[in-house]
Parts: sequence; C-alpha cells; structure tokens
Amino acid sequence: NIFLIGDNTFNGWEKLKEIYISDSVKDIGRNSFAGCESLETVYMSKNVVYIPERCFESCTALSSFTWEADSKLIGKLAFAGCTSLETFNFIGIEKLYPNSFQGSGIGVASLGEAQNEAAAALEIVESQSFMDCPELQMVALGGNVSTVQTKAFANCENLSEVHCFATSVPKSYVDSRNSDPAYSFFDASNIENATLYVPSSAIEA
Repeated sequence: NIFLIGDNTFNGWEKLKEIYISDSVKDIGRNSFAGCESLETVYMSKNVVYIPERCFESCTALSSFTWEADSKLIGKLAFAGCTSLETFNFIGIEKLYPNSFQGSGIGVASLGEAQNEAAAALEIVESQSFMDCPELQMVALGGNVSTVQTKAFANCENLSEVHCFATSVPKSYVDSRNSDPAYSFFDASNIENATLYVPSSAIEA
C-alpha cells in the first residue's frame, strides 16, 4: 500500500487525465499534481485531510473532485487556476488558506449552514480565497464564520447572492483605499447589485 505521495511527484504530467488515490494514502505533498493540464477527474482518499500548497494549481481541465473526508484543510493556491472546477464539496471544511481557489471556475462557495454543524466548521475565510473567480454567483457563509479577510471574494463580477447564516456580522479587515467593510472582501464584485440573505433574528426592527 502507498501511504504518501511526495512533493512534486506528478507535477506537470501533461497526459494524466484521471487519478484514484486509495484510502491507504494519508498525506500528499506540495505541488504534487500542479500543472497537469489534462487532468479531469480526481478521487481523493478520505483519509487525506489536508490538500497542501499548490497541489492542483493550474489543472485547467479539472472538473470533478471527489473527497469524502470528515474534516478538510485546503492549502494556499491549492486549486488556484482550476478554471473548469465549477463545483466542490465544502462540507467539513475547517481551514481555507489564502488564495486557495483564486482564479478557479467555482460557481457556488457554500461554506456551511447554521443548521449543519459539520458544514459550519469554518471560522475564517482567508484573504483572496476566491478572488478572481468570474463564475462565482453565490456565497454562503456558515453560522460559525466570524471573520472574512481582505479581498476574499474580490473581482467576482457575477456574484449575485450572499447568504450569511451567522447572527453577527463577520469581522473584516478594511482595505486602506476604502473605508467601507463590504469593499474590503467584495471589492469589484458587483456587491451593490447582489442580494444579501441573513437570519431573521439578525434583522433590526
């Protein structure tokens, strides 16, 4: 059995189209599959809990990623530039490092709901996590999200819905160029035309 896939193992393999990583694998290294431009489908071991830095960066054909781990951590730039990756199972996400999905094809970033504890583990959406995602239309911030870092959803020009399940407004770090917190993490993302959904208990009379 294989227990580890090391750093850069398949980096740049242009003819690789499908990967099945068995449940015996518990760790994968940085840049392991980066630049595999023909890679379309990945079945990830449920015993891998951390997708490390730049692991699938610039896998431009990647459209299907199956990962059933109970808890998930996603490293910096792990899926950056995966322009064909339209959907992703965010249930169980505990940590998103900066730029994790920057420039990807994600259409919905459903980061948990208050009613589902497993889906609401994420507390911080790191800076530029979904920056430059032109297909992103809907964002859902789970009930445990307390902080959204600078430009987390910047330059997502087709964003039309934001669902916030927390009863308190998540903290943000304001961009020095603009004092409005909304433009700190939704900068240039059509936020003024998006519909915001919040719990009824969070609405003041």
